[in-house]
Amino acid sequence: MGDENPYAAPQSQPGNEMDFRVIGSPRAVVLAWEKLRLKYNVILLIPGLIVLAIYISQQELAVIGSIFGGGLMAAGANLGYFLGPISELYLCAFSNKAELPVYRKYAFWAGVVGSLGLFVLIAIPGLLFS
Repeated sequence: MGDENPYAAPQSQPGNEMDFRVIGSPRAVVLAWEKLRLKYNVILLIPGLIVLAIYISQQELAVIGSIFGGGLMAAGANLGYFLGPISELYLCAFSNKAELPVYRKYAFWAGVVGSLGLFVLIAIPGLLFS
């Protein structure tokens, strides 16, 4: 048996290190996504108001309760929006790139389509069972 400590932390092999100088600041990624947030909220505002109007008129729900539910839905949509910048930050770290604008574009529109699909799924029961 050698003089090696079996409890010592493993050492990385030469050439396997990530070059963190390439990644750059995550600030640029976050700022680019924050610029898209306004566009996201404006796109979802119209369908959100339509779903809210359907539930108020068809289900005869209280206006205050419906507005509170709409606010919770908007908060949930914005929490889901964080998946975009978080996933891009991780992909940038693992791919050693500063930004991934093509990924950002596709991830943004996938999130918009997913959110619109959720609105449709929420509106269908209000239309069918009224």
